[in-house]
Amino acid sequence: MRRRGWTRIATVLSGLWLYGASVYQQRQEVDLRTGAGRQEANVILACVDKNSERRTRGELETRCGTDRELLRARKSLHAAPPFYYATISAALWLAMAWVIGWAVFSTVWWFLRRD
Repeated sequence: MRRRGWTRIATVLSGLWLYGASVYQQRQEVDLRTGAGRQEANVILACVDKNSERRTRGELETRCGTDRELLRARKSLHAAPPFYYATISAALWLAMAWVIGWAVFSTVWWFLRRD
């Protein structure tokens, strides 16, 4: 079966997406557990520990960053997931994009051929 030009382009872009998204997610995981990301997590977790002490003494607690920062700090305590998790995640998004794209293009072509 001969591939059309747009299918060939989409296949190449899909390969680039799969590689790029996997590398990006893995770098995010590494950054979370080392360097500035780890230092930020340590500061937030120390604030949370101090809040526990304040709570036991009946004092007011302080805000330790946004909910997202707190979630990232807690996530940094766990071991990094394997690289293939990032690849599987990127592949799932890619599969959804192919299915949605196929449905949209098929519908458009069907309408254009009807006339």
